[in-house]
Amino acid sequence: MKKILFVCTGNTCRSPMAQYLFNKKSATADLQGQYEAYSAGIFAEGEPASYGASKAMEKRQINMQAHRAKPVKEEEIKEAVAVLCMTAAHAAVLRNRYSAYKTKIQSLASYIGTGKDIADPYGGNAEMYEKTAQQIETYIEKLIEKLKGSQYNENSHRQ
Repeated sequence: MKKILFVCTGNTCRSPMAQYLFNKKSATADLQGQYEAYSAGIFAEGEPASYGASKAMEKRQINMQAHRAKPVKEEEIKEAVAVLCMTAAHAAVLRNRYSAYKTKIQSLASYIGTGKDIADPYGGNAEMYEKTAQQIETYIEKLIEKLKGSQYNENSHRQ
């Protein structure tokens, strides 16, 4: 199974929402068994998913209660066919830190070829989390369409 790693700052809001949304939506989009998403944070320290992110996902029948933030590790980047970051700045940090894998690291918006960085809702109100969840959901749907339409070759990104 091909692994996709979603990355944000603390792994409590955006990247876990992307992970859970991708895994739920890909299971019903003819990608079942082909890809599995994971998430991590550049500055993650074991926290649970944020309350706002959990509530936004509950509206989509997704339970993130078991999620615990984890830091990005080189092994996960090595194993992933794509490392999709919530912002271009996250991608730049990871490309600098893990330069051997820079060809597979980019922002989610850049990878799907549209949109803009996903702003961090951390500490914001329910409306901010919902807006972020909607943006991520739209991007995940575009990502799934891209994966379904491509003959993605994991070896093409291996260093």
